[in-house]
Amino acid sequence: MPDTKKEVSAAELEGILRQIRDVISARVVLDEAGTIQEIHVLAGTGRSPKHIVRDIESTFMAHFNLSIDHKKVSVAQLDWETGQAGAAAWLKVVGVSLKVNGVRASSSVGLEVEGELFTGEAEGAASAQNRLRLVAAATLNAVEAYLKGEVAFALEGLKLLEVGGRTVAVVTVAAVTPVREENLAGASFVTGDAAVGVAQAVLNALGSCLAGKR
Repeated sequence: MPDTKKEVSAAELEGILRQIRDVISARVVLDEAGTIQEIHVLAGTGRSPKHIVRDIESTFMAHFNLSIDHKKVSVAQLDWETGQAGAAAWLKVVGVSLKVNGVRASSSVGLEVEGELFTGEAEGAASAQNRLRLVAAATLNAVEAYLKGEVAFALEGLKLLEVGGRTVAVVTVAAVTPVREENLAGASFVTGDAAVGVAQAVLNALGSCLAGKR
């Protein structure tokens, strides 16, 4: 039986995750005590996220005798061949702007939902890392406008990954309603402007949530 006291590095955990069927890339965040705080997985579309999370749970238990909280696992899916993910055809990005003025930056994102336009905006510090977060926040604000405040969203994480020579934007989002909180994840290929890729990744994360509100 594995030694439950043995410290396991994030790199070891990520290596095991990449061996799981359909997993393309993985990132594990540990705290100072070595406890898993977050697990982010980019996977293909061959199986449902629930099946992949179950595989992660069973794999960690088998290799490390390690039990994990499934709520700490986010799975973003992407069809590696077509580049398609979870966003529906009736919902699309029609405009993304990102402007820098001195130490401040602002973003505006337009969404078209069944012929109707919704716009979201966000402003903040113009640091290189924060600029794309502003794009994601503006996208979330546009979606909140469409949902008329029924759901509130918070950007939990944003990462640009280099996988197989291609750049992928991966986001994790918390969706909060009066009765529950749900963690969502989405991914999109970045084929040109990274800001557009981030906005699309946000929509892909919210695809199932938005379909239920249609």
